[in-house]
Amino acid sequence: MWNPHFSGKPAGILRGHQAPVSYLCISSEDSQIFSVSVDNAVKVWDIQEQHCLLTVDSKESGIRGDITACSYSSSMKSLYVAADNMAVLSQKTRPRRHGQLVSHEEPVKCCGYCEEFRQVVSCSEESVVRVWDFDTGRLVFEFGSTHAVTCMTFDLSGRRLITGGRDGCLRIWNYSNGQCLKTLKKDGECRAVLDCIFLRVHSNFYVMSVGQDRNVSIYSDVPTDFRHVQKPKPSWQDDQKGHKEEILCVAHCPPSLLATGSCDGEVIVWDVVSGRMQCRFTSPPPDEQQHTDGIDASVTSAIFLKSSELQQFSMATALVTSGAMGYINLWSVHSGGEHVGALKASRTQGKITKLAKTEKTSRLYAADQMGYIYIHDIKKFAPSQKSQKAENFWRAHTSRVTGLQVVADDQVVLTSSTDCSVRLWSDRGEFIGTFGQNEIWSTRLSSSWKHPAVPYEVLIDPPSVPNPKILNMETNANNSGETHHRGGVKITFSKISEGRRKIVHKYHKIVFTQISLKETNTRGFNGNLHRDVKTTEQQAASEVAETCQQPGKAHALRALRATLTAGWSLRMLSDRRLLGAKVAGCWILLSLLYINFPAGNSGESTQSRNDVHAIHHNELDLREIVFVLQSQSNSHHAKQAERKRADLLAQARAVTENPPLVLFLHTLSDNEGDWSILPLLPYLSHSFGKNSSWIVFLEEQTNVRVKKLVQVLAKYDKNEEWFLGKPLHDEESTIIHHYAFAENPSTFKYPDFSAAWALSVPLVARLASKVRDEPLKSDFTIDLKHEVALYIWDEGNGPTLTAVPELCSEEEDSPQALERCATTLSRELPACGDPVKKEDLFVAVKTCKKFHSERVPVIKKTWEKDALFLEYYSDHADPSIPTTDIGVPNTERGHCGKTFAILQRFLSGSAPKTRWLVVVDDDTLISLPRLRALLSCYDPSEPVCLGERYGYGLSQGGYSYITGGGGMVFSREAVARLLDSGCRCYSNDAPDDMVLGMCLNALGLPVTHSPLFHQARPEDYARDFLAHQVPISFHKHWNIDPVAVFNKWLKDDLVTRRSEREDKTEL
Repeated sequence: MWNPHFSGKPAGILRGHQAPVSYLCISSEDSQIFSVSVDNAVKVWDIQEQHCLLTVDSKESGIRGDITACSYSSSMKSLYVAADNMAVLSQKTRPRRHGQLVSHEEPVKCCGYCEEFRQVVSCSEESVVRVWDFDTGRLVFEFGSTHAVTCMTFDLSGRRLITGGRDGCLRIWNYSNGQCLKTLKKDGECRAVLDCIFLRVHSNFYVMSVGQDRNVSIYSDVPTDFRHVQKPKPSWQDDQKGHKEEILCVAHCPPSLLATGSCDGEVIVWDVVSGRMQCRFTSPPPDEQQHTDGIDASVTSAIFLKSSELQQFSMATALVTSGAMGYINLWSVHSGGEHVGALKASRTQGKITKLAKTEKTSRLYAADQMGYIYIHDIKKFAPSQKSQKAENFWRAHTSRVTGLQVVADDQVVLTSSTDCSVRLWSDRGEFIGTFGQNEIWSTRLSSSWKHPAVPYEVLIDPPSVPNPKILNMETNANNSGETHHRGGVKITFSKISEGRRKIVHKYHKIVFTQISLKETNTRGFNGNLHRDVKTTEQQAASEVAETCQQPGKAHALRALRATLTAGWSLRMLSDRRLLGAKVAGCWILLSLLYINFPAGNSGESTQSRNDVHAIHHNELDLREIVFVLQSQSNSHHAKQAERKRADLLAQARAVTENPPLVLFLHTLSDNEGDWSILPLLPYLSHSFGKNSSWIVFLEEQTNVRVKKLVQVLAKYDKNEEWFLGKPLHDEESTIIHHYAFAENPSTFKYPDFSAAWALSVPLVARLASKVRDEPLKSDFTIDLKHEVALYIWDEGNGPTLTAVPELCSEEEDSPQALERCATTLSRELPACGDPVKKEDLFVAVKTCKKFHSERVPVIKKTWEKDALFLEYYSDHADPSIPTTDIGVPNTERGHCGKTFAILQRFLSGSAPKTRWLVVVDDDTLISLPRLRALLSCYDPSEPVCLGERYGYGLSQGGYSYITGGGGMVFSREAVARLLDSGCRCYSNDAPDDMVLGMCLNALGLPVTHSPLFHQARPEDYARDFLAHQVPISFHKHWNIDPVAVFNKWLKDDLVTRRSEREDKTEL
């Protein structure tokens, strides 16, 4: 690049092409340069930063033949490339999400597993080679290459890595130190290598490569050949009669068969010993496709199958290759070869990019360009059945899968993709982790896996949504529904209720919104469609949200959120099936189509939103408030939430015919992190940002006077940012708040959730953008009230909590509450009947020898007498206490081994057979009478795990757990399911509460939170917060008199407290 006003030297030099540059396009508007080299490499450069933004692989982008011309359209954001076909490369407009977890900074071209060292090797587009520890996911080593890696393989020992490059060379590496041991290179012009393989034929070893030169190159691997640059062996006799187009893949079947597949769909099977072609055939088009024009028939992957997998076909050897439109083809390779049948492997008609199989089973794995992995049983394959159902499938990546390998001994699947990630999965599709993540995993310990979480990028990617069952490409013969035509695109609705049809017709302007697109012969439009429909999508969300506030339609918002927040708003439907990536139209389909509204609730609202917003800004309509109940999935808490919603709606109907929307936090999605509120904000902003003014959060025990609350909120300008609540503050800096504001902790105010708290919609909108764009600073969620306030305050950049006197935690019938409070609180200990009997509760105390004389006496002086069944578990048997030595040595941190030994003992019959197990530390102070009263609300036949809830990694698919210090309560059913799952500690000193949380999360068992359990001392909590509680436990003896603390906070039993309250009521 030159500055025209200064010709002394270039202003910049862009390096990266491995071959001469033949074409340049400059986009001044986008400040980018597009370059094409003679090896068909297309690069996009940033002019200002002077670096390569993207390298386009012609193989993956559907470019066939040599590129002869190119042109860039800034208006379409597309590069038009002329080769044997015309291709359009659409520029991605959706940038990688900030904080997105990746294994490489660039797209990953290939990956492989080395059994010898139990390591994974991956290569990126910019030729960065990374070596990973298979058993933990940690990065071991990385090095760079200069030959633009396109493929890789290992030698048979697994000690050397062979890579092929765009420069036409192969290189052999010691990947433990990054040393290039040898270069394999042909004389003259070298075209890109696209696949390579290492094989043994009798006693000889070879490296073979295929690529754009359309030949099979063969290199001997001789240990005594010390030449750094090695030439290939002479070409096979039939090589000149071989492929007419570039060869994309190669596969070996010991001892002497080799298969190659090319971009024109031709497959050739070779005899490696003689160099002669054994058979050749061309991939057939799918039966439903009458015309082959525009079909991508290229063979991108091939594998051989042996006799044990082919008994039903009476064949000794067969070849499986990728075909057109998501099909795979099965071939017989003997007696001249024949096509046995085809199987539709991809549910999206996406190109199958990789195939793999297990040696000892008949399972065939296929990966496509949309990132899906499919598992088929070859033994169940019938040639007449083209749409055999996959045994299993899942979406592993958001774009083309470039690496697929089954590690049978560990029963896991290794994948890589152009989405820059390398991932590990169980062979059942359970997500183990992404190489490069902070948390380590163990392939043998399922509790260390990410499952049941999925990669966040996959979750929010639009194609991840299942196709709605009520939409069909064609009208079924038995379908009594109706068909609508819009602009040549047909959508068929199954027969639906009248009320539901009215909703669909009301929003026809949203449902039938067409975006015209030019026909292309490329992989897709990437993010352009998402950007173009953003405005329409937001309008749709707001209008549907308004309708769903009518009686009986609240559940629509949950389905709407599942669609919109994950980006699942696009469908491409046509009267004809898609030809390659030919697109006829794009339709926005909102998830209201899933919702079966009762016919009686489909009428129009009696007052429009325009009428509401015409009111003066300091007046407020009840429908402008969205109530969010901070509910839980446990059956007791779900019933409590239902009662609270019924009460709110009953009060609202006394004020208006159109009550507000009341949402249950635990039903909004399956995202475990929703209870931490912050991950929920983008949904709240998206769904209610247009037609609502306030989001009000309530706990289950919060009582609300709806009319009074509306009057209170009307005092505040709803067009400004407001954070409202009853303020709490720390008297001293505390460990649970990470000693924040240590100099003067009382200066920072945070809300008392039990008194309700509110956010204005403008504030929610800003916070939602922040949540989307910035990762949370801490992985742990400990005291949610404080952490939400800190996040909103943002070190002074956001608002502080505004104290609202009418948001109270007073008792409902107190004079103060009756006079001014919009919210009140019941201060009674939750109880749902008679307390659980003493004989139904078993208490396990974790201790160790050094605390026998210090902490155990405190328990004996305070709460031991309230337990009928109690045992002390230690590393030393002391008959004077007595303690039980369970054979687990004491550890300074984490007591996972000891806790799991207790769980096993609880079920073994060595302990009394009670319904409930309580596990506490030896410095836990607890009121067992209060606990037994609380447990009357829970069903012991359910898997109940109760205590103070913390969270880890909740914004990134993490898990919740019961913190151990405050006491962990388990029903017998919960303990049985935990142990039956095989969940175990990865070490004795692992944090027991967090390991249990991972296990519960993996099993889908909820963690139930009670604010009455406390991980710290009373001094560590705000005075006003404890004032309205009947606490059950505290933890730690630091700088306190534990006996005095117990006597003050926990000693009085439930009967005494109730009688005192009854006396006060009579007075």
